[in-house]
Amino acid sequence: APAVLSGVVYSSPRLPVALFVSAAASSTLFNTASVDGVRVASALAVTLLSSDGSLQRVAPLDLACQLQDTSALQLAGDCSSVFVDGSERGGTDAAVVRVALQSLPTIAASVVFRVLYPVFPLDVTLDDRLLQEVVVAGVHPTSNATQAPSGCTSPVYQQSRVRIEGEFGGIAAAAGPTVRLDLTSLTSRLLTTTDASVATVELASDGAPFVRGQSPGVATVAVVDAAARP
Repeated sequence: APAVLSGVVYSSPRLPVALFVSAAASSTLFNTASVDGVRVASALAVTLLSSDGSLQRVAPLDLACQLQDTSALQLAGDCSSVFVDGSERGGTDAAVVRVALQSLPTIAASVVFRVLYPVFPLDVTLDDRLLQEVVVAGVHPTSNATQAPSGCTSPVYQQSRVRIEGEFGGIAAAAGPTVRLDLTSLTSRLLTTTDASVATVELASDGAPFVRGQSPGVATVAVVDAAARP
């Protein structure tokens, strides 16, 4: 009969070795929330390397996280993401988020975010800044003239498309290279004029903003939130 061998097998526990953290999408955030009030967030992706060589994602509830400077970036209380909500007043080239295991704080890692903040006031540009009255009897063949209805007795004025752009930079957006963004779609509903009796802001069927003349005079077109900032 074959011999029966017996023995004891010992196994060592799987131990955490290192932590890796990165931005799930991008480590650069454009603080457009300071313009339209809509929160911008970036999730944190955290991976744990164990002693057996395996990798596994770590749930936010198992983590402890820290962000020292919250003037340009904010950290979610559950360590799931970083975000800006418009309450910030500047940007930064290096916002450092430190993440550690709650059960073993010495196993930690850091990720650096860059936050770009807009320079106020934003740039508001009109295709045509002079909106003239359209002659009803034989409408002027100008490309930006409103169609005068038949039998209309009130003056009809031209209209002009509006474009809003902004420069985004790092530390307080005051130094270093900047990035220029078209913010028209974000701010189209935030546009106003200083005198609605002279000109009004309206939206085309595709959502694009335009200014329509109403009467002779001078009016300024501005973005409400940006104009209210110091």
